[in-house]
Amino acid sequence: IVQGDYDKNVAVKAELGKFAAKVLMTVVNEKSIIAVTGGTTVASVVDGMSEYTTKKACMVVPARGSIGRDVETQSDILAARLAEKLSAEYRLLYIPDAMSSRALNEVMNEPSIRKTMSSMNKADILILGLGEALEMARKRRVSDDVYKILVDKKAIAEAFGYYFDKDGNVVYESNLVGLGFEDLKRIPNIIAV
Repeated sequence: IVQGDYDKNVAVKAELGKFAAKVLMTVVNEKSIIAVTGGTTVASVVDGMSEYTTKKACMVVPARGSIGRDVETQSDILAARLAEKLSAEYRLLYIPDAMSSRALNEVMNEPSIRKTMSSMNKADILILGLGEALEMARKRRVSDDVYKILVDKKAIAEAFGYYFDKDGNVVYESNLVGLGFEDLKRIPNIIAV
């Protein structure tokens, strides 16, 4: 939590990113595998990270597939940028966030994808962006039926393709590629921004 109101001052997001980067440095070590989601909030963490010439983490991987047209905030790009700043290795996923089951099964047989998914499943740190539900639904181009469900169930927040109401109940779950809500239980260090 940082001081300020992002709705009134966009510089608040940069401060949030810098603070989250400091938090990351309190839990990371040379053996850490860091998974990162995409989005502007996680991009602010990467932007707020100092550059290190000595290895600060083992590897950085995307936690999800990529969405949208804004390449600079996709999880693959953010993973590579963060790895560079931490003098760590990285692996990329190279797949969109949402895919049909049939297409996903085909892609999952690719050796590079299997390696990335394996590393992702060993992550001990997750940097997770939280978003406004309806804004994220638009970015993900959900169907009109799904959008109506989110409105009717009063979804206010989104994380990992899960949409939540004001009481924290999951009101809708997307079928997305990568780490899921259930994986949070096994990741010891989660930085939600």
